[in-house]
This record gives sequence, C-alpha cells and structure tokens, in this order.
Amino acid sequence: MSTGTQINNIISILITITILWYVNDLDRKKCDCAMTWYHKYIIYFSVAIIVLTLLTFIEKGSIIVNQIINKYKILFVIYGVYFLAYLFYIVSLLFYFMKLKNSDCKCAEDWKQWMLLIPVIIFILSFIIGFYQGFKKNIKQS
Repeated sequence: MSTGTQINNIISILITITILWYVNDLDRKKCDCAMTWYHKYIIYFSVAIIVLTLLTFIEKGSIIVNQIINKYKILFVIYGVYFLAYLFYIVSLLFYFMKLKNSDCKCAEDWKQWMLLIPVIIFILSFIIGFYQGFKKNIKQS
C-alpha cells in the first residue's frame, strides 16, 4: 500500500472518529433537539467506515479483501451497496449539519459540528476533479 493511501486512510479515520465523537457527545449531553434518524445513521455508518478503513489499512487485510472480491463476483454488488450507503452518509452529514445550524439547538453547538462538512467537501471536490479529468481525457481521445 502506498504512503499516500496510508495517509488518506489515517485522515479518513481521524475525521470519522471526530464525527463519531461529536454525535456521541450529543447523546451523552442528552441533546434531544439533535436526536434524529440522521444522528443514528451517522453513528452506525461511521463505525462501519472506521472498521472497513482499518481493514484495508492493514496490508494483508487489503490483499485478502481484493482476493475475496476477485473470487466472489457477488461482492461487487455488496461494494455497490456500500458505495450507495456512503453517498447517503454524505447527504445525511450535510442535512444533519444544516438542521443543527438552522435550529435553536444550543446543546449541539461545538467546533466538532463543522467536521460534519469535511467528508461532504472532500466528496464534492473528488467528484469535480474526477469529472474534469474524465472530460479532459474524452476530449483528447476525440
């Protein structure tokens, strides 16, 4: 695994842990105005992201995952479902952030609240860069 991939995985884990820390703090504070279905989804999916990232962060884990996917093509479907769940996670983070910022939910105010936006921004930037590169490659081939 390349150093760049390892750094990306570490950053992803740190951001996700901070998000999980924030939403768990809201539970601990009994911040009722922040308790929505977004809140629960963010908790569960953040744990999934951390576990899966840790699994692929380990060299042997990454090799094993790739071998299993190559052997069992049905896992491409599972990966597709994971990708859709991740997209839903991104949308949930954005809507949850907007809900908390636009409400009078004082107990939810914290610097960690802004961490909800980082995966959204990274996803949007990645999408724009990927779209641009694909568009540029298409023009060169034409």
